[in-house]
Amino acid sequence: MRVGKVGRAQGIRGEVRVFPDDPASQSLALVSRVLFADDTESRGFTLTQAQQRGRFWALSLQELGNREDAARWTQAICYVWRDDLPSLTDDDIYVADLLGMRLEDEAGQGLGVVSDSFDNGAQEVLVYRTDDGTEVMIPFVDAFVVRVDRGSRVLFVDGEMCRQAEAVVREQVSAPKGTR
Repeated sequence: MRVGKVGRAQGIRGEVRVFPDDPASQSLALVSRVLFADDTESRGFTLTQAQQRGRFWALSLQELGNREDAARWTQAICYVWRDDLPSLTDDDIYVADLLGMRLEDEAGQGLGVVSDSFDNGAQEVLVYRTDDGTEVMIPFVDAFVVRVDRGSRVLFVDGEMCRQAEAVVREQVSAPKGTR
């Protein structure tokens, strides 16, 4: 499961910085191994220490002994194994599990599929793609999200609010350049 992106090397002993996708996540404090992957290679590492330092986590990895080894992984994606994370309660969900979920209104009408998400500092924001390819952003808050059916992989949302968000996007896309 993706948890963040590797930044530059930290210190001289091979520590790396990882910027989490979800700033509130404590996943890196709970695991004993990570996987880094970039366009050319992927490799698992044994986590010996994880310290949160502001916007990033400083990770000490057993297999990286110096700054040059750590620098090799700058800009790689950091993953953890789902089995290493604690079990969730019925009311919780990992942000990564939202990707690919169908959005439906309360009547069961399909609105699109979650294609991305990001944290804007106030809440998680979901990006969903409609059938015609339009990308729409909605906050992952109770006002928009009615319930999550993890088993069926469906996100039930307030259809009217989502349709209003879609209308705003379509209006902005169709507006003449310079008037947006």
